Amino acid sequence: MKTAIKLEDDGFYGRKYQLGQCWILWNYCDGSNSNCTAGHCWLKYQATPPLGHARYFASKSRGHVWNHHPSTRTSSQHCGKGRQCEKPGDDRSYHIVVSAQGEAVHWQMRINYYHYKKVKKQCQAQPKCEMRINYYHYKKAKRACAKLPICHMGGYTRLLHSGKPDDLMYEIPTYVVDKLPEGLEDPTYLALNRPYAFMQWSKQAVIPEKYIFMMEPDHIWVRPMPNIMINDRPIGYPFFYMEPATSGMLKVMQKFLGPLSRSEIEQKVAPLGSSPMLITMGDLQKVAPLWLAYGTIIHKDVEANKAFGFVKEMYAFIIGLYHAGILDTDLSPEMMAQPPYDNLYMGAYYIMHYTYAFEYREDAYDAPYRYDKRKYAHVIQPRNLTMPPAGVQNDQVWWVLNAMKEAMNAIPDWDQYEKDKVAKKLWNGVL
Repeated sequence: MKTAIKLEDDGFYGRKYQLGQCWILWNYCDGSNSNCTAGHCWLKYQATPPLGHARYFASKSRGHVWNHHPSTRTSSQHCGKGRQCEKPGDDRSYHIVVSAQGEAVHWQMRINYYHYKKVKKQCQAQPKCEMRINYYHYKKAKRACAKLPICHMGGYTRLLHSGKPDDLMYEIPTYVVDKLPEGLEDPTYLALNRPYAFMQWSKQAVIPEKYIFMMEPDHIWVRPMPNIMINDRPIGYPFFYMEPATSGMLKVMQKFLGPLSRSEIEQKVAPLGSSPMLITMGDLQKVAPLWLAYGTIIHKDVEANKAFGFVKEMYAFIIGLYHAGILDTDLSPEMMAQPPYDNLYMGAYYIMHYTYAFEYREDAYDAPYRYDKRKYAHVIQPRNLTMPPAGVQNDQVWWVLNAMKEAMNAIPDWDQYEKDKVAKKLWNGVL
């Protein structure tokens, strides 16, 4: 399918790309407008991209990192309805939460936590003050800024929704929540544990951070990520297979959203999931019960269950956002890469997601190399992974496999862990 791409002024010192009926704006401010400071660029999502187009923009960036800049627009009209704008001296630190349960992600959690510790150490070694604010009171702002670290990576929680402690409690900071109650539990729909876990945790947990970064066990940190939210607006990764506003999805989406048009759905329902996502604790508390409720309803609805398929929990999340009144959301294609389908400059991303198999074929029948995390769903992944053929050019594939090996070599007694399937010797977190 051919799609016309058009470049023209957007009326606010920027450019916008038209893909069909969707506008993705790369905004630039030269300082001549009072709403922003000079020299900043950011991506503004205005309507849901057609299939693959968020990925298209990421692929065309050629290594340039296009971030939302949290201080570029400070007038109240850009904060989001009912929201506070960022103020000088605000602490933008976020708390990382990774939900987990069962043997399939046991070893993934150890690798995830290792690279969190490694990247946070790099993050904390950065300069201590980042002047991100509008300089209307320069001296006052500079004093406030100097008290805050540039590193926004805060604490870490493994959200364990098995209902009972396990052998990693003393290696990884863990919060145990109840399993789904009887009547909701379904062995064919384990993903429903996720909203129930976040609903419990967001009500019960006491943490110093205002912001939450939701992750999954099969994510690996690449580099420190600043809080890229604009003020308090949630921001997440645009999944190319999330298509809430397509004609094929319109009827089933209207079941849960009411009689919205395609255009209204494009404007109000973003093509993202619950992870990876930056969101305030307050917004998480609002959306979590709705996320659970719609997850349950969708699972029992034959038409919706078929239409949404394996991502029905993700659709439940974005429907929950809509009903919670959280309509201003932003997209960050650089938040995460998904090799082997992504193969860009590593420095363009914050996280690697190894959900897809790495498979390289010499012909249509033989696959001389294949890595798939699902092979290790019921066993512990071995430390000495087989690596791809030397001719494989995808840097992200090599990076992920080497990052895994680095973590497995650093965590003590991995070979014995592989045999016993129990972590008897724990990593002390020292790099």
